[in-house]
Amino acid sequence: MHKIYVAAPFAALSDARATADYLRSEGYTVVSQWHDTDDRLEYGAISKSVHEARRIANRDMSDIWKANALVQLTERGDESRGGMDVELGAFMRAADVLGGRIILFGPRRHIFHYLPDIEVYGSLKEIAVALRRERR
Repeated sequence: MHKIYVAAPFAALSDARATADYLRSEGYTVVSQWHDTDDRLEYGAISKSVHEARRIANRDMSDIWKANALVQLTERGDESRGGMDVELGAFMRAADVLGGRIILFGPRRHIFHYLPDIEVYGSLKEIAVALRRERR
């Protein structure tokens, strides 16, 4: 069964939370924590202590390495400060080593979204169905 990391711009926090909830309801394990944390302000605050910033980044990187699928929400990608693309790049590296699937929920936003192994879907239902199938 897939262990999924949900990546999205912070501006789409409620969409990320809804995506994680939907995937859980379909029986998938969601390993990303950033969208469910009680200390949400840590992501919205611009100035952080070095220690706190490292703690958050290390937690997210650890979650990425636990995943064997990444679902990136791109509909509001123009509002991103880049974190979701760092997560995508980190997962691409993990997938090279451990295997994994990259799924876009929304439109392609940049050249890396056109790589051949990246799957693109327009609905959560399509994503859930695709995850049940073997990768093409």
